[in-house]
Amino acid sequence: MIGAPDGLLDAALVFNVRGSAFGFRCFRQVYDSLGGEIWRVFGEERIELRRRCNFSQKLSAYLDSLPLDFDLAAEKAKIDAFGATFIPYGSGEYPQSFAAIENGPIGIYTTGKISDERDTVAIVGSRKCTFYGEKLANEFAHGLASNGYTIVSGLAIGIDMAAHAGAIRAGGKTIAVLPGGLDFVYPPENHALYDEIRRIGVLVTECCFGHGVDRASFSIRNRLITALASATIVIETATSGGSMISARCATQQGKKLMAVPGPIGCGMSDGCHLLIRKGATLVTCVEEILEVLREEKPEQDELELPLASDILPPKQLNVEESAIWQVLRQYGTQSIDVIADAASLEPFVCAQTVQMMIIRGILQKNTAGEVSLRG
Repeated sequence: MIGAPDGLLDAALVFNVRGSAFGFRCFRQVYDSLGGEIWRVFGEERIELRRRCNFSQKLSAYLDSLPLDFDLAAEKAKIDAFGATFIPYGSGEYPQSFAAIENGPIGIYTTGKISDERDTVAIVGSRKCTFYGEKLANEFAHGLASNGYTIVSGLAIGIDMAAHAGAIRAGGKTIAVLPGGLDFVYPPENHALYDEIRRIGVLVTECCFGHGVDRASFSIRNRLITALASATIVIETATSGGSMISARCATQQGKKLMAVPGPIGCGMSDGCHLLIRKGATLVTCVEEILEVLREEKPEQDELELPLASDILPPKQLNVEESAIWQVLRQYGTQSIDVIADAASLEPFVCAQTVQMMIIRGILQKNTAGEVSLRG
């Protein structure tokens, strides 16, 4: 067993290994209740402290579930050996754009200084992009980097890879937000690009060292990509998938959203065309993007995309169903365990509720047992 965490960084590392959006809400609630001295919940007086702070039963249960056998010394040694930094919520270096979102990270591992979001643009799109889309992503990133903007993306094959490469080609800065730990290169085909970004750019993740990836990792990561930027550009996407989740995150976070049109009838352009119809700004060249970036952002409603809400509005759901619906709306396809954790539900209750929602046609389950909203 490790000793009690001593200080904000230690406490945040322990909370962070437990993860989940619910974990961030718990962390922030305890942080605020204790005036920032969150490590006190691990001390000998923790039971009395929780009673005095009037922590709910659910919050106390979450605190009891924290992995006190987590080897803090080993994790901090890995951070130092990698040349990285862990920045917890409450630290002066913690990005304000992360603090502003409800499901922000408890802390982030980073290999360098994160650029001001006003000078950062996210470029996202399909892994199965066309040559046309890959070329545009590279050219747009090159042009924006040449004009002093940092390019942020997710290091995936396709549009992400082309965007990172375009920024590097211009001698600019790029940030890769990873779906796993800093030491976990995914996809392995991008190892050379990963090494180059580690050398001259910035790697960012909320996952501890050794943390691999699963399907849920990518949609959860997307909210950080858009939060780091003042604007998001979508280049080639189907009407479902990670890029559409990124688009929704951008509008929920109050960021500018742009989309690139493509050939009519091309499946990889359908998502972009839908985004444009729903209010995203159509862009076709770097000059148009720069014009949008330099404009004051007008007040606008959150982008409304087709969801299960079009079939069954949330107001028709009970408390548990609404919590599950919101998680899937936010993160896309997830496992039962992830849904239960993020929705703050007991796994058995979550599984039973999901089953009923599937029977009623609200949700659907794929062959891997993961759940999504039925379109």
